[in-house]
Amino acid sequence: MALEKERDYLWVEKVDMNEGLASGTVSKGALFGTKQALYYLPQSAVTSLGMTTTVSDGRQQQARVSTALLARLAEPDGDLQAIEAWLSQELSVLTPRRVYPLDELSVFRVQVGFWIFGGVTLKHREGARQTLNVQPRAVRERMAAFYEGKLR
Repeated sequence: MALEKERDYLWVEKVDMNEGLASGTVSKGALFGTKQALYYLPQSAVTSLGMTTTVSDGRQQQARVSTALLARLAEPDGDLQAIEAWLSQELSVLTPRRVYPLDELSVFRVQVGFWIFGGVTLKHREGARQTLNVQPRAVRERMAAFYEGKLR
């Protein structure tokens, strides 16, 4: 059976992540979500600490992984567990953490609100709180519905 977007998984093409005040990092990327985990595919990041600003560019890697992921999702007999295992392996080389198993999150909220008053907040038991700017509001509404019962 073919996998269906918003039934089996979520794909958000454009997400900005504030990786916590202590890191001073804001990154841009894409988000893939299943009922078990969130996977953040970073494209670029800007870190500003004190008087130093660092820019990193991961567009080629993100494009490669995104293209392969979307191709796997489009397969008529797509296996979501195999896709999750493959994507976890692909993202395991990145720091900081880019795979967020939902059962390991102490905080997971989707605030639908309008404009800047909506977003996604998550906190791994062992890490800093991170916020994701997901636009527009309709996408956050779909995320809230997809993760109903998993939010905390």
